[in-house]
Amino acid sequence: MRKIKILLVGLGEVYGGRETFILNYYEHLNSSTIHIDFLSTRSNKNSKMVYEKQLRKKSKIYYIDEKLYNPYYYTQLKQIVRNNDYDIIWNNGNGTLYNVSLLRYAKIGNIKMIIVHSHSIGFEVNSFFKKIVKVTIYKFLAKLFLLYGTDFWACSHEAAHFLFAKNTIKNKEYKVINNAIDTNKYVYNEFFRNKVRSEYNLEGKLVIGHIGRFVPVKNHEFIIDIFYEINKVYPNSILMLVGDGKLKNDIEIKIEKLVLKEKTLFTGFRDDIPALLSVMDVFLLPSFHEGLPLVLVEAQAASLCCIVSDSVPREVAIVKDLVFFLSLKKTAQEWAKVIIEKKNRMRYDRTKEIVDGGYDIKTEALLLEKLFIKGTER
Repeated sequence: MRKIKILLVGLGEVYGGRETFILNYYEHLNSSTIHIDFLSTRSNKNSKMVYEKQLRKKSKIYYIDEKLYNPYYYTQLKQIVRNNDYDIIWNNGNGTLYNVSLLRYAKIGNIKMIIVHSHSIGFEVNSFFKKIVKVTIYKFLAKLFLLYGTDFWACSHEAAHFLFAKNTIKNKEYKVINNAIDTNKYVYNEFFRNKVRSEYNLEGKLVIGHIGRFVPVKNHEFIIDIFYEINKVYPNSILMLVGDGKLKNDIEIKIEKLVLKEKTLFTGFRDDIPALLSVMDVFLLPSFHEGLPLVLVEAQAASLCCIVSDSVPREVAIVKDLVFFLSLKKTAQEWAKVIIEKKNRMRYDRTKEIVDGGYDIKTEALLLEKLFIKGTER
């Protein structure tokens, strides 16, 4: 039997939830049945998608220079789609004209399954004007996605409502694909907790953790404000910030102004997230918006108490007694009070709840494979 060939778009240059989602499914799909290649645009020759070295072992990786610098942009895009006999185009990218062009060429080339996959419920912009412009563009793109797409996927119902046309939503012609994880990797581990705490001299300290890119949507400014209030009550507390991004320097400046430098641990990008989740006592995510944060699935699998903004879809509360939603209208002091109240919680294996909730990658990868097979049999 011939393998199903998929061209996947949307793996970025910075580690994030979407990138982890893609890698999780990529590693657990049956490689004797499914073959996936990757396509990305880049602004310079040195840009590389995350996990590239790992992906090249089994997959082709295509780069196209952005059209601003590349007169052959559309020709190259068209050739990649038409000349490689793909059965499926799986678009995980943001809504841009680049994505629409890709889907259009796929439609013209009679590709059987053209997937539009939404991973967000908002925009990473700072100004009200830019947001209005983005909303206008997305409304236009939603109609084009409906025109060229055959299948509409989202990480949550709210993410579907954000990107897809009203008719698609009204008729429920979309499917939620869960941000599944390898549950065994994230089970709370006392050995890892003690080992890493010893490495960073964290024994006996209250560790408040956050994992995410330093971008506006993650609301790091408020995280620092909350920790400032916590530290007043618990001087023996530590803030662990995992990740990198363009706003990191701004956050470092704020931390110095509040005299919290000795109380804050910047780890940068890490590949030992399961161990770090075992180290933390409370996970903090006061984001302005999220599609469905995969890191919260990981945190719940680690039996970690999560304090989350109510801008995050409620679907993420898989283990109900671990996730607490708070309004961003509440003060940092009010957030700090809840965190302090919830800090001492028993931690134990929550695998069954994650699996029963539909977030185990082994099970979900099998379901995804069935969707791919069904889509190519039309």
